[in-house]
Amino acid sequence: MLKKLFFTLGLSLSFMSPILVSAQDPGVVTKKDAVDPAFNSKLDAALQKAEADVQKAYVRATTHENIPTWDSKVFLENAAIQLEVKKTLVNNFKGTVSLQSAAVRAKLLEVLDKSIITQADLAELQSLVNQEKERLNTTK
Repeated sequence: MLKKLFFTLGLSLSFMSPILVSAQDPGVVTKKDAVDPAFNSKLDAALQKAEADVQKAYVRATTHENIPTWDSKVFLENAAIQLEVKKTLVNNFKGTVSLQSAAVRAKLLEVLDKSIITQADLAELQSLVNQEKERLNTTK
């Protein structure tokens, strides 16, 4: 069971790496293209929530009031992995041309609000980024 969980999480992370690379644009985003501070604060809030989830899971897995069970330790590991996935997503999307699209910004926030990010979520995000990049390139 534990091996299956880690295999799935590892597969998710390996699947996510091409998405993160394609989200980045080698061009520099100019000041006029920068995303508004309200959006950046929403990204930061999503990361803070994920960090708080890790702290709660840590307390649950290490408390001496109740004997921690194996599932609380798995929950802690999963929360830590999800935090890293979310940090990676945010870091790779910040300052990219993809964030000029309101649809991409909304989808990114939707994905970051999930407690567990799946491969399907990343595939939907990748598809949307590709569509929006194509649309932005044709309107130039």
